[in-house]
Amino acid sequence: MKLDVNKYKVMRLPNLLLVHWILNPGLAFNELILGRRVPKITLIDKQSIDILANRNYIQCPHCQTLHSSRRWGKGNAFFHYDGLYCPQCEGKIPTLLNVFTIILLVILFPIWKPLQLVFGERFKAWELSRLAKTEGIEHMPIKSVSGIKMGLYFGGAMSVFYIIQGGVLAGYNTKVIWAGLLAGALAGLFFGMGMKIFLSWRGRKPNPQE
Repeated sequence: MKLDVNKYKVMRLPNLLLVHWILNPGLAFNELILGRRVPKITLIDKQSIDILANRNYIQCPHCQTLHSSRRWGKGNAFFHYDGLYCPQCEGKIPTLLNVFTIILLVILFPIWKPLQLVFGERFKAWELSRLAKTEGIEHMPIKSVSGIKMGLYFGGAMSVFYIIQGGVLAGYNTKVIWAGLLAGALAGLFFGMGMKIFLSWRGRKPNPQE
């Protein structure tokens, strides 16, 4: 895949955010239950002065088409259990997988593989129909990034994970539930704050002569 490193910053492993995605056991919940997927390579426009949320692109390795990452953002961020598809050529876009997701997929192979064989094409058609609705989304004004909402969603998902994990390891009781809720709240707080800063960060400063 040809990458224009002069115009784009290439975000891929061993980027620390991506390393965190594949090693944090809590994020396996996001992949297996919520169906969230992170592409192996994201391109960030270095020349734009726009906020980061509008400068992220995902390039299809098959047809080389650049797509705004917003096509897999709000309204289309979940339920990508079979990965990400290119809306141009319908090829698969390589994504990361959490190591704990991989372990569980190996264990549950006899369950999910037959389902994939039976419903795979229907699921792909559904994915592409969802992507068709995002055509031109990069030209639409983006609403202010809500760190509170992102933090609540992420914290809630992590609380469920921590409670389930604590219950399996130590048995379900009040202490485990409160510990899970607290851990999830803290995770949501830091995630929301981090994403608010990260996605609102602007590119290069505008040149007065431009």
